[in-house]
Amino acid sequence: MVGEDLRLGELVIFTGGRSAVITTLTRAAISGHVGGQPEANTDWWADIMDREGSMVDTIRLDRGSWNALKNRWMRCKMEHAA
Repeated sequence: MVGEDLRLGELVIFTGGRSAVITTLTRAAISGHVGGQPEANTDWWADIMDREGSMVDTIRLDRGSWNALKNRWMRCKMEHAA
């Protein structure tokens, strides 16, 4: 979510597994807050899925950490949900 706008990012696969995900989230935390379960009014968050595409966790982000992931650590295309 970005404000009221649901955006879908293309799938980013971490070949290094869990440790690569943790490293990337740690890098994003330098630019803002990362962690905790998102609340209903949270504007930025990311879903973590396993190899089969099942939801594992949802991570709360703030604007700075979301931008760091989107623009530097996990560059990917974004689409607006229909």
